[in-house]
Amino acid sequence: MALVYLAFGSEVDPLTPGLAPAGEGAGGPRLATTRTPASGGLLHVHAYRPDALERHALGFLQPRADAPLVPLEEVDLALVPGLCFDTSGRRLGYGRGYYDQLLPRLPARVITVGVTRAALVVERLPTEAHDVAVGWLLTEAGVRRADD
Repeated sequence: MALVYLAFGSEVDPLTPGLAPAGEGAGGPRLATTRTPASGGLLHVHAYRPDALERHALGFLQPRADAPLVPLEEVDLALVPGLCFDTSGRRLGYGRGYYDQLLPRLPARVITVGVTRAALVVERLPTEAHDVAVGWLLTEAGVRRADD
C-alpha cells in the first residue's frame, strides 16, 4: 500500500496523473493518507477515499475521523512532502515534526520518497537530532537515491 499526502500550499501533488503510484488491477492503487490531530499528537494513517475528506483547521484536506485506519505494517511506500529537501534526503517541513515522528514508526522495509521540485533540492539543510531523512527523492527530473 502506498502512503500519499494530500498537497497543501506549494507542495507537489502526488496524486497528479502520471505521478501517483502505479495501481493494482482495474481499481487502481491501494492508497492511504494521514490525518493530523487537532492539537498535537501523532499522525494517523487512514484509507484514502476522495469522497470522505474534510478540511483541517489549518486549511488542508485530510480523511474524516471515521475513515478506516490503516496499520503501519501495510505500508510499502511512503511519499513524503517537504518545502525543500537536501541531497541527503533531509527535509524542511512546516516545523511541527509530524513526519519526523511518523517515519521511524514505519517498518524498516518501507521505501520513503521525498517529493518536490528539482529547484528545491539543495546541497545541505541544517538538521536537528530528531530529523528523519527519506531514502529517495522524486522531482520532475526523475527519481534518485538520496546521498548517504
